[in-house]
Order: sequence, then structure tokens, then C-alpha cells
Amino acid sequence: MSQVLEVGKLPEVIAPNQPFEGRPMAHESEHRWGPKIPAKEQLAEWRVGYQATIALIDLQLDSVLDGLEECDLRKDTLVIFTSDRSDMMGDHGVMTKGAYFYDACTRGPMIVYNPDAAGPPRHH
Repeated sequence: MSQVLEVGKLPEVIAPNQPFEGRPMAHESEHRWGPKIPAKEQLAEWRVGYQATIALIDLQLDSVLDGLEECDLRKDTLVIFTSDRSDMMGDHGVMTKGAYFYDACTRGPMIVYNPDAAGPPRHH
């Protein structure tokens, strides 16, 4: 399962200073009027918090699977968890979800537990 990342172990922000010229209007709009990217230290704390929420989801999935086991339903239950999106968290100079086809925004969390498949739950 996921582990909470320490500030020093976070992946670097992708293209934080990418120019906005030639990008879709939604990018420029968020850059002008949307949430501003905080100072490096604050952004790192927020990114750690974001990773912590993902780790919490992993723990909660374990609780769901344990509950299904206790009720003798795990072998008969398909569990799917997904999210509507991710957040940019500073990548490409923006903070939130939006009309961005970058991995940080489009590769949202998805966990599938299929009792008919071999092995532990796989995270995508």
C-alpha cells in the first residue's frame, strides 16, 4: 500500500515555469485568476498532504476488504474505487483540476479488487 512521502522525498514539480503562451485559454485563466502557487515550502507541505490522502484511501480500502471478509462476502464482491480527477499541485504552473491533459490531472486514482483475479489488489 502507499506510504506517506516526506517532503524531501517528493517528486519534483513538473515544468513549474512553463510559459503560458500557446496553451489553452483555461490555462491562462487559472494562471491569472485561479489559486496561486504558494512558496516552495508551502507547496511541498500541500503535496505531502495530497500524498497522505492517497495513503488514507489505501488504508480505508483495507478496512472495506476486511469488513467484507468478516461478513464472508469478500470472495463474491468486486470493489472499484476511482476519483473524478487529480489536482495539478503546481505542475505546469497551475494548481487545480481543469482542462489539462497532463498526467497529473488525467491519471486520477483507481483501485480495483477483483476476487476472481490472482494476487492482492492492484493500484492504477
